[in-house]
Amino acid sequence: RLAGYYLSEGHVDREHYLTFTFHEDEKQYLNDTKALLEKYFEKEVIMGKVRNHGQTITLCSTIAARFFARDFGSTNISKSIPSWMLESSPEHLKELVKGLWCGDGSYDQKRNLFRYNSVTNALAYGFYNALLKLGIPCSINSQKRVSPKQKMYSIIISRIANSLFGAI
Repeated sequence: RLAGYYLSEGHVDREHYLTFTFHEDEKQYLNDTKALLEKYFEKEVIMGKVRNHGQTITLCSTIAARFFARDFGSTNISKSIPSWMLESSPEHLKELVKGLWCGDGSYDQKRNLFRYNSVTNALAYGFYNALLKLGIPCSINSQKRVSPKQKMYSIIISRIANSLFGAI
């Protein structure tokens, strides 16, 4: 789940700081990320001040920052899900999918539709492949947008799999 949060909401600053930014109202994700960082890295995190409705959480750890940058990428262009993670157990894949969806996913009540959006081709296809490995039927499409916006990739979970996806 922490990897999913990083891929959707995280970045590395100067190879020493692992930072996540969530909307200030996303308290559940803020608290979960804080707990996971403190659990796995045994260090307290720094909670930044709210700016433009964004709340940051920073872990000061060169080892953690370099690990995430090396294995997952550090910018929206370079981020991807490493093959070792896509080959991991279904339990780990479910947590990855949960973290990614909490960051960049949405549910359309009117259409009864779960969707994940990303401007990063590798993340979109990684999410798509993780869902297929979990037996969740889905489709992927892309939409060109007016410059300077980047192409948007959308993964749509098949409605027949809503209960299966919702159980994650």
